[in-house]
Amino acid sequence: PVQLNPRALAKQDIISLLQGGVSSSRVGEIVKDRGLKFSPTAQDVSEIRSEGGNDDLIVAIQTATPHP
Repeated sequence: PVQLNPRALAKQDIISLLQGGVSSSRVGEIVKDRGLKFSPTAQDVSEIRSEGGNDDLIVAIQTATPHP
């Protein structure tokens, strides 16, 4: 079984980074590096976009390996 990266991001982690002024591009790099703790839904994507997530970040989220 795939081990969950202990540094994988939850949706709230992504939103907190964006709200804290981290660029969407940088957050995308972090997602690619660490993976996700959740399987993103359309609602999650919408919330992340509303916090400033750009297309590159959304693609990174949608292609990251989710670990529910």
